[in-house]
Amino acid sequence: YRSPASEYVARFLGHENVVEALVAGGRVGFLGATTDASLLSAAGGLAAGPARVLIPAQSVRVLGTDAAGRLGSAPGPAPGAISVRAVVRGVERRSGVIRVRMLVGDAELVAMDLDGPGRPSFEPGDDVAALIDPAALRILRT
Repeated sequence: YRSPASEYVARFLGHENVVEALVAGGRVGFLGATTDASLLSAAGGLAAGPARVLIPAQSVRVLGTDAAGRLGSAPGPAPGAISVRAVVRGVERRSGVIRVRMLVGDAELVAMDLDGPGRPSFEPGDDVAALIDPAALRILRT
């Protein structure tokens, strides 16, 4: 489940966050951000050129912003987390789980976490930041 060998397998297992990426010069760029390629695991090796990146929904934390665009705080963001700006498309709460659907540019990103007291509330149209744990990312064969 955590290391699917291909995009087909990732989607078959229910992963929603598979986005376009570019590998070049030891870096991986996706969703307008870049990270050191050595932080990612790769199915079949890491070759320069176009790629797809799996971002597990459980590895994404959502932070709200204030009127000045400053980020709030999140419990336990991963060290070295990749931050991307997003707009909330929808929020679902079911059986103690919160799912936040966001747009990052024209790509959709889903965050999933346990819900409960003290969790921030997001509404469609809210500007947020998505913090992505680079250790959870995986480069997939297409």
